[in-house]
Amino acid sequence: MKLYAISLLTMGALLSQTTAETPPSGTKFISSGKEEYRFDTGIIRGTLRNGGKSYGLSSLVHLPSGTGLNGARYGIFSHYRVFTTNKRYGPAAWDWPSTSRLLSDGAVQIDWPAGKDHPFELRAVYRWSGADTLDLETTVKAQEDLPQFESYLASYFHEDFPGSSVYVGKDSGSGFATTERSFGHWQMFPRNAEAATLIDDGRWQKHPSPVTWKIRQQLAAPIGIRRNEKNGLCAVLMAPPGDCFAMSTPYHGEGHFSLYFSLFGRDVKAGETATVRTRLIIASRPAEEQILAWYKSYIRDLPGPGWPFYAFCMATHDAKKRTLAQQATMLKEAGYDGCGHLWLGNTEARAKTLSDADLRLFQVYMNVLLNKPQPVDEERVAAVLPSLQQHGSQLALLIKGGEPSDSKLDDEAVAVINRIADMAKPYGVTIVLYPHQRDWLETCSDAVRIAKKVNRPGEVGAMFNLCHWMLVDRNRDLRSMLKEAQPWLMAVSLSGSDKPEQVYATKKNFIQPLGRGSYDIADFLRILRDIRYSGPIGLQCYGLGGDARLHLEESMGAWKRLMDQ
Repeated sequence: MKLYAISLLTMGALLSQTTAETPPSGTKFISSGKEEYRFDTGIIRGTLRNGGKSYGLSSLVHLPSGTGLNGARYGIFSHYRVFTTNKRYGPAAWDWPSTSRLLSDGAVQIDWPAGKDHPFELRAVYRWSGADTLDLETTVKAQEDLPQFESYLASYFHEDFPGSSVYVGKDSGSGFATTERSFGHWQMFPRNAEAATLIDDGRWQKHPSPVTWKIRQQLAAPIGIRRNEKNGLCAVLMAPPGDCFAMSTPYHGEGHFSLYFSLFGRDVKAGETATVRTRLIIASRPAEEQILAWYKSYIRDLPGPGWPFYAFCMATHDAKKRTLAQQATMLKEAGYDGCGHLWLGNTEARAKTLSDADLRLFQVYMNVLLNKPQPVDEERVAAVLPSLQQHGSQLALLIKGGEPSDSKLDDEAVAVINRIADMAKPYGVTIVLYPHQRDWLETCSDAVRIAKKVNRPGEVGAMFNLCHWMLVDRNRDLRSMLKEAQPWLMAVSLSGSDKPEQVYATKKNFIQPLGRGSYDIADFLRILRDIRYSGPIGLQCYGLGGDARLHLEESMGAWKRLMDQ
């Protein structure tokens, strides 16, 4: 059986924005004409899109040892098979027409347009994040529903790399499993039992070159190794747990010398865009502890599970009428990172009770009244700023005093915001513009418009509130709206909710405990991950009655399940 390896290896180690914008010296791709790109990082030299073909990385040489890395034809991190439930799209993605371009930060973007035999667009971005580390980010945009979509990312190595191992869970803990022939010709390591059902749903029995997999242990984490047995040089491949549902390899010494990622593994709805990431590290004789440390660092730097999660308005309708100190204890016990505080009163006490509980005051909300001679109580703002300094708090401005979204008041608003920002800057306090239904600043697009006019990046930005978007925002394309907002996006709030069309029609059920309602919050969080949002996320609790502890604990349970997902 002939199994070629090209995979939409989204080896996009979700770089931090700083890394992406300022790559280390020598870690940029250089165009060599005809959509072919060369690189020499000082440790790795090679080519991407050799001859303008999307076969991944080729002609790879580890310069310190002079070792060749890739196989003869198909390279490393090449996009190979693409599937949905019991369906395969053509022989291989590398056969589809594609275009490429060099990005301003030295990365390369490759695009596969949709075609008659594949109703989706693919995009891959290859970026060096270090002299020995490559990140790949793969994106699919669906033109029709894609049930249990899979991009199979392939890496073919030189024959001097005969051995492979995969990081799995064992009875005695976790460790790297070897792949001797006695385990089977083609060996697959799924994330869990659900992932194993995807592997066996018929997709791998389609021609050409069907494969019957031997299902082995479940992954402890998506980490695989190909090792050069002559000099100990290793290719370490890894992906975030939510992006990769299986890894696979032939047995030790088999002639493909390959290692594969099964990426995505979830439904992608028509019109939806989804992104996954993978990383490649080339290193000499790394110890297992070092590989796991690299992986932990990789995951730690990814936006998503690292989002700070806080609650606000949790006391507004609390039947227990807890004091500020009692609220801090309740939030700490429930697992929150802190809270937001309504209005400027009691701010100093709120900051102290949170500090005493080792929690953070993320935001303090205040009104700006554009129709008043003094839009802001500047004396009170000046008084609270010292208390906010140690928390690195945000002042969240609700701007009123005009018809919603009326741009004729933009200049007046900009002047007031600049004044507040000038006051806050010495204390390290930032300003976020809080969209609220029926206020002058009503939508996230309004907040972005004003933030751009203020033009103080890092000091003044926008907030996105899911409940207010549900109520009033006529832009239903949430992904495109948030992508446009991303450079200015400094805070996000969410809650359980019904679907947008239901809320927009009924004006009901737009704030519920997390986990309730018909709206899929997981899809919303995937968008935030895909646009690389890395700021705090607030839980909107306004109007939730009864004992606040009960709905806070319910929402935290749902949050943890979402993070696991």
